[in-house]
Amino acid sequence: VLSLTTIVTPHRGSTFANHFLSLTGAHLPAVLALLELLPNGGGDGKAFECLTLEAMEEFNKNTPDVDGVRYFSWGAEYEPGLFDTWKYSHSVIYASEGPNDGLVSVRSAQWGTYLGTLKDVDHLDLVGWTDGIAGGLGLPTLNLPGMRAAVHGKEVGFSPGRFYLGVADLLA
Repeated sequence: VLSLTTIVTPHRGSTFANHFLSLTGAHLPAVLALLELLPNGGGDGKAFECLTLEAMEEFNKNTPDVDGVRYFSWGAEYEPGLFDTWKYSHSVIYASEGPNDGLVSVRSAQWGTYLGTLKDVDHLDLVGWTDGIAGGLGLPTLNLPGMRAAVHGKEVGFSPGRFYLGVADLLA
């Protein structure tokens, strides 16, 4: 392995993982059971446990960078609209970590050589779910011209395919 490139990876954890676990507490199994009703399920909650600030600090301590491997990273940030998928998590993260994509702060995404911050891009835009949760689940959306800007406060100008091809070109 000559290089590792990460894109909005929570290298230092996410305050939202801490917040979610403290909020759900003993009710986590019930919350996860409810999430199992979604097409992709809710998982076992381990992702939240693994992505706390403390868990990632421990992970980083036990997983040092490898000599000879070049590390690159990208972050992303945006401002959520009124009815945005990530409005709540964005506000939780912003209060303690600053600019973020709705799940990962720019600060936590930085590792090795930082290649930049993608602007007006949320966590789902990065994987092509440009209609938020509903679009990603294959549910009908009202994606009329200008509708996304009116509801979410932005048009999607980000193209995941072009971005990832650019990353591949950079590494070639």
